[in-house]
Amino acid sequence: MTKTKEPNTAKQVFAAESEQNFSASELCGEIETTLKDLFVCAFAQNGNSFDMEFLNGQKFRITVSEAT
Repeated sequence: MTKTKEPNTAKQVFAAESEQNFSASELCGEIETTLKDLFVCAFAQNGNSFDMEFLNGQKFRITVSEAT
């Protein structure tokens, strides 16, 4: 399993700390875009979730919500 890449300079830490907030829906879209590069399947986003339907018939729904 790959370890999450952590910032390695003070400049990267500052940039990450000053980043604007984003919604669960926006993050969901970013995750979907990333997964499209890795999987051959149909994608359908609906708000804070998206469905993946593979050619072998498998279906998955991924939901994003902000932790409190």
